[in-house]
Amino acid sequence: MGFVTYESAAAFDRALITRRQAPGVPAAWFALFEGPEEAAPPAASTESGRARFALSASVSEEEYLAGVAAIREAIARGETYQANWTYRLRGSLAAPEGGASLPPLELFARLRARQDAPYAAFLDLGAPAGARDGAGAAVCSVSPELFFSRRGRKLLCRPMKGTAPRGRSAEEDLGLAE
Repeated sequence: MGFVTYESAAAFDRALITRRQAPGVPAAWFALFEGPEEAAPPAASTESGRARFALSASVSEEEYLAGVAAIREAIARGETYQANWTYRLRGSLAAPEGGASLPPLELFARLRARQDAPYAAFLDLGAPAGARDGAGAAVCSVSPELFFSRRGRKLLCRPMKGTAPRGRSAEEDLGLAE
């Protein structure tokens, strides 16, 4: 199990430009496990109701639209056939009525309870060295997508972004593309 951040892209291709790595978040993190581990559910929240998100995007609407236009132009030039255009959302998660902040594990438990995500994962990355407030980073992944799994000598992938089944003929492929 693991991840490589988008900000690590330049390590693989110097032509790729990214933002600075977030403080306290490693560029890459991997671990080996015997199998999935069921986490004990967090203690019940003393707050009732829905949590509120106060999020802001790392790009403006104009920057987002310019990025979409650039991707469409690259596709039209044949430079790529797909792109994953993302941006960071930053903010805080507060309990209703201005209560205490919602711990990451409780956020994960709430997300997991509401979504069909067979490949969910929670990683507590802890606080970075020297953090004054003790706040750390966590990954709350509630994904319905399987990147890959190994079964003996075979790798199984179940991506969902931009994928469609192949047809039995070129004509059927064209029909599915339409």
